[in-house]
Amino acid sequence: NVAGKCDSAVQQVVNGVDQALNPKLVNPNPDIAASNRVEVHLTPIPVNTASGGQVNIVAASPDWTITGQSWGSDGDGGQPGGPPRLAPAPLTPAQAQDVAASPGEVTAPATVVILDTGYQLGSSHQPAASCDGDSCAPPALPITGNPTVASGLGGAPAGLPFDGLSGVLLESDMALPTDHAEDLSTGGATAINPTGIPAEMWDPNHQPINEVDHGLFIAGQIHELAPTAQIRLIRVLNDYGIGDLQSILIGIQTIAEHPERLRIDPQSRVIVNLSLAFGPPAACLVGIWSGWNDIQTAEDKALLAQGRDPTKWAPYPIDCAQGTNPASHVAFNQGLRALFTGSSGPAVAPLTLPLALAISNLRANSKTIGAVVAASGNESSKEVHLDADLPAALCSVTPAAAVTSRDEITLAGFSNTPYIAESSAGGQDCLSIGGDSSTFVVGLRTRSAPGAFAIGASVCGIFLQKVPPTAPGGPAANAPNHLALWDGTSFATGFTSGYLAAGGVPNVQGQILVKQECNGNLLPDE
Repeated sequence: NVAGKCDSAVQQVVNGVDQALNPKLVNPNPDIAASNRVEVHLTPIPVNTASGGQVNIVAASPDWTITGQSWGSDGDGGQPGGPPRLAPAPLTPAQAQDVAASPGEVTAPATVVILDTGYQLGSSHQPAASCDGDSCAPPALPITGNPTVASGLGGAPAGLPFDGLSGVLLESDMALPTDHAEDLSTGGATAINPTGIPAEMWDPNHQPINEVDHGLFIAGQIHELAPTAQIRLIRVLNDYGIGDLQSILIGIQTIAEHPERLRIDPQSRVIVNLSLAFGPPAACLVGIWSGWNDIQTAEDKALLAQGRDPTKWAPYPIDCAQGTNPASHVAFNQGLRALFTGSSGPAVAPLTLPLALAISNLRANSKTIGAVVAASGNESSKEVHLDADLPAALCSVTPAAAVTSRDEITLAGFSNTPYIAESSAGGQDCLSIGGDSSTFVVGLRTRSAPGAFAIGASVCGIFLQKVPPTAPGGPAANAPNHLALWDGTSFATGFTSGYLAAGGVPNVQGQILVKQECNGNLLPDE
């Protein structure tokens, strides 16, 4: 964006640079063998620098917004992408405990690195530091450096999800551009970005909801399932659940190239938890990118027709299913395959590259990385389950979907699938990134890694802030015992990471299942 505003000129520049990468489409037939499906080859553009050196441009991309939940809620409490809610009373510590399927013997110490929201640990946030000429996250510090966290963790009764958490949790406290108030309006279309600090959710009183505990909530889940695992939390989202692509890239680069800044034991098995996504779902990327202004304008008109102020309400759920969601007013599903087979596909394929390349580099060059786990996304409905968001849609990532049934794998109504699409070859596709410094390859492949299914509804966890009201005029309330309930694939991701950190492995069907107890809600012990 330019000066915090959406601008069609920026869109044209991004498309122009990506078109200049000379994309070469190969194997455009979607019915070919899965091992050689469809892909685009991109030739980096060499550019001479002022100092006499040379850099290669591999892609141009907008600075995507990163969120901890989903895009789609208009403030209704407890919905995916909506705020946490108070647990029904009485909720005892025993009911709040979560249990993983028997993981077997842990063969190596584990460290889970969470990229999420986080508390300020000092008087001000620390900017990303310099590491050998590159940006990297600030050093990890004890989470109890913040008085709110110290009080919440220190005064908790034994047996609650965060008992002993302060002994294994360190945080890297990064300053973010989204910490500051910005005018993110789009002129006539303002529903998705009201003026002020970027926030993912608003309560029924039109106030932005502080969800700084999102990262701590995830850390508590992981600690329950893997109490001896070291946990590192890199703050890449602001207190209201919004971040940007640059911040998450700095976090991933730090894990890959400077793990010592996070005090990660070189012998430790590392799990990376990404309870976040940048939207829309991968299959909708082309339509969203090309129809952004039309979508926002339509959503504004719909809100105004209902007597709502577009500057104070979040958008409707994004519809990628050609009108199956009556709340949506613009159909723009062009399918991910349009990245490869459509007339404009090769030019916009690089939109997926920056984050994909960072994660591919992390997996390729960090021998201790055991898994990268990411949320599949919360944009679905009971009628239509959309494809996975990025980065969950990447082949090198374990996607986590949310379930509610104790007897079978039944996706929660809000949960996206942990895959891109059913392919014609009978498998499930993911986005593949490869190549070298001269040619990058973006393509679709059949996923071989297992998807994860874990509880993602009515999850008990740490919430130190006041729980927002669920009706207009209602007050925010303290959560008894600092426990609240939250829904979303973010929390299925947390359970999956904790299970893997404890030594868990997929079952014979290639699925990861975790059971969680909270108010009687259980998953099978697989």
